Amino acid sequence: MKIILINPRGISFSVSLWVPLGLAYIAAVLEEKGHKVEILDLNASKMSNDGVLKRVKNSDIVGIGGTIIEYPKIISLANMIKDILPDIPIILGGTCTTTLYNKILENTKAEYAVIGEGEISTVNLIDAIEKQLPLRNVKGIVYRDTNKIVMTEKQPLIENLDEIPFPARRLLDMEKYTYDFLKTHNIKIEGHKNLRNASIITSRGCPYHCTFCDKGIWGYKFRARSAQNIVDEIISLKEKYKVNSIWIADDTFVVDRKRVEEFSKLMENLDIVWCVNGRANLMQSKELFVKMRKGNCRLVNFGIESGDQWMLDNSIKKEITLEQIRNCVKASKEANIYISGFFVLGMPGETKETVEKTFKFARELNLDNYAFCIATAYPGTELYDRAIKDNIIQECNYMEQLYTVDHTMDAVVSLTKNLTLDELKKYHSDALKEFIIKKRFGNIYYLNPQFLREISKMLVSIRDAREAKRIMKIILEKITIK
Repeated sequence: MKIILINPRGISFSVSLWVPLGLAYIAAVLEEKGHKVEILDLNASKMSNDGVLKRVKNSDIVGIGGTIIEYPKIISLANMIKDILPDIPIILGGTCTTTLYNKILENTKAEYAVIGEGEISTVNLIDAIEKQLPLRNVKGIVYRDTNKIVMTEKQPLIENLDEIPFPARRLLDMEKYTYDFLKTHNIKIEGHKNLRNASIITSRGCPYHCTFCDKGIWGYKFRARSAQNIVDEIISLKEKYKVNSIWIADDTFVVDRKRVEEFSKLMENLDIVWCVNGRANLMQSKELFVKMRKGNCRLVNFGIESGDQWMLDNSIKKEITLEQIRNCVKASKEANIYISGFFVLGMPGETKETVEKTFKFARELNLDNYAFCIATAYPGTELYDRAIKDNIIQECNYMEQLYTVDHTMDAVVSLTKNLTLDELKKYHSDALKEFIIKKRFGNIYYLNPQFLREISKMLVSIRDAREAKRIMKIILEKITIK
């Protein structure tokens, strides 16, 4: 069958462009079964609605994936296709569909949805559609049956991830994705003037319970590819696309220390730098950082979240301590690895005092890169359920508001009763100026030519004039000296 998989345009702005690995994995397993597959990434294309319809009109099936923040884009895209091409079946998937399958099927004319990990279920569903087999026998799907929506038995998780073929990146224009993403972090790697980057996923599942995180797709059980299997993929990326920089996009790469050390050893002679998401409680040993650095690891991102231990323990349930974070940052610096820290403002229980503690802790750590956001409760998370229970948000109104802002830069509601949304936005603006803009461009950043060039470059990269105007308005509000 001829199948087109579509990645809808994201609602949150980012200068970074990443391969839609979820769809690329689905494409790879479908190709193994003999299907003809195309991937249409609307984040990498300025394609109009007419252009999308032209691409899909001769397909047998259309698949649409997406995250929870792309909910309205998925709905509008699916309905646009069904209105003009009603005979083409549509399959929805991804974290958005897994979390909101009832709502998303009620609001679209799509016939099918894949719930959870998609490789096996998608192949079996398309086989059933092609051969007109009973859908009730396909695990891990939701489908329409007359006037009701039917969910089948859950599809078991894939235990051996080495069995999954590498993502079908050849279906994408890889030149659009192999940029030097470390430059966006203002990080320059010694001996590597021009980096060509690719992203990979080496594990699935996270055993931790952060309240803002949705585990609907991969669950809590940590499953990992072997070190050799990962390196084989990296070598193929180097040979095919001249990649010399790898972003490991796992939720938590470092759960299995033995695997990390084995991978680092295999990477020693490849002259390829790599970056990962780490976890402070699992990275207390300088010895581990030294081995990673010897294997060409150059950057580790940490979810630090807060500088207040009560917030970490009770509001976020992070299962790390401030002392572990201090030890981890110290060990990384001694091993000459860059550290990037992510912080969240406005979780339940947040006060002016806890925000000030976070800022003080951030200054103490003296990280190489910072990122701050205002807490947002997404469906499928404990944070969302708690906000509903505490009457901070009302589901219907909130769902309409949720998709009207760019959550990398803004928020629609304060999840803490101790601070108003305007107060949180002011704190977020202060953090942006002190830890991100001033750290990179100095106190007179608004007159800095490099800053102005980067802002201009960012706005030019936006694929919609109205979007550029909206982003510019937010930026000016954030950086205005008050």
